[in-house]
Amino acid sequence: MNKKGITPQIATILLVALVIAILVIVFLWGKRYIEERALKQGKLSEKQLECEQVAITIVSASEIGAGEAKVVLKNLKNKRVDRFVFRANGDVGEAQTIKEVLDGLAVKEYTITFSEKVGDLKTIEVFPELKVVPRVYVPCSNKMVRANI
Repeated sequence: MNKKGITPQIATILLVALVIAILVIVFLWGKRYIEERALKQGKLSEKQLECEQVAITIVSASEIGAGEAKVVLKNLKNKRVDRFVFRANGDVGEAQTIKEVLDGLAVKEYTITFSEKVGDLKTIEVFPELKVVPRVYVPCSNKMVRANI
């Protein structure tokens, strides 16, 4: 039974070293997190500014069946649009996202299927979106166009 424990001074030094190590790890992680967040916000802001270069129009919009619509879009500027959100307004409203690119100055036809609860379509609203990074898009809500059906 002649075993000796560590002295209180050594225990205190070990605890202080452990706390300092934990603080350094948290600080480095926090710094990296803030830098990544700032970079992402910067890219989002750049894409939001690019929304001013977007201009689309609806050439035609028609209901082709129960809950189905055909919409022809024209890109009026030389700015590529990466995807669209189509919002149908009928008895109820419903939105569908279409991930098909519309190149600059191009015309393209989209067929959108909504649920039957939408009922008779009255209007369709189209919201263009620009891609920031994979799976992250910025909506250009102020460039929304609407068509009566």
